[in-house]
Amino acid sequence: MKKNKFQLKREATYRKLIEAADKCFLEKGFATTTIADIVALTGQTNGAFYAHFESKEQIFLHILDYRHQLSDGWTETPKQYRPENTTLEEVIAISVAKLQEMLMQKFGC
Repeated sequence: MKKNKFQLKREATYRKLIEAADKCFLEKGFATTTIADIVALTGQTNGAFYAHFESKEQIFLHILDYRHQLSDGWTETPKQYRPENTTLEEVIAISVAKLQEMLMQKFGC
């Protein structure tokens, strides 16, 4: 089913908020990050934040899910290889290629 403009805009706003919150939490820490900090990075309003999330705690939980989705499966790639058959450089190259492939599939980059 094709998404309408409203759905696409809503998804883009959600993604911007998640990415901004992730950046703020990494830079400032969870406790000192405010919702105002998050929305300032996106150019959105507090209302846009609350349309997607009930609280700072809830967006944090969404970030955990988002990060899990981004890394889904590629971290298993190195476990498929044995040191006696594959060099570390080969495993790294294979793992990075797998990550790039997964990101291209998810984001069309």
